[in-house]
Amino acid sequence: MKSLALRLSVVPMVVALSLLVLNGCATPEKTQMAEKPMEQDINYLSGPELTSLFAGATQREVHPKYNGEFHYAADGTIKGRTWGTWGERTDTGKWHVNDKGLLCQKFMGAFSQGGERCYSYSAGEGDNNYTRHLVTGSSSNNWPTGKTPVTISKE
Repeated sequence: MKSLALRLSVVPMVVALSLLVLNGCATPEKTQMAEKPMEQDINYLSGPELTSLFAGATQREVHPKYNGEFHYAADGTIKGRTWGTWGERTDTGKWHVNDKGLLCQKFMGAFSQGGERCYSYSAGEGDNNYTRHLVTGSSSNNWPTGKTPVTISKE
């Protein structure tokens, strides 16, 4: 009798744990996010401002775990490179400014997890400094708030 009762009490726990794993409740590397509302007290760059700023520019960013450099060509292509103590990764893709005035990018290889990501930008302190705000797409543990300080310059 004890053995049957023990087996019956273990079965619900096994089923619950199986559902958690199958539903992806284990700690994910990337978190899919719905479109985030834009904060009202921030002065975001407009779509035409983003197009003018990014066409032919390079965006640089520094994270605790890596550095990144992304070149946005006027023809809508993007080349990215990240590096850190783990090595270096490169990727290419496409970028555009959508009808909502967001800069969207989609990489084809190493950076493609999560599909297309769209961002708004606001001016930061000093020349060429901006804050990138993730609006749609996935974020990772590297920038969980979705806000990343970046430097953008024409070269």
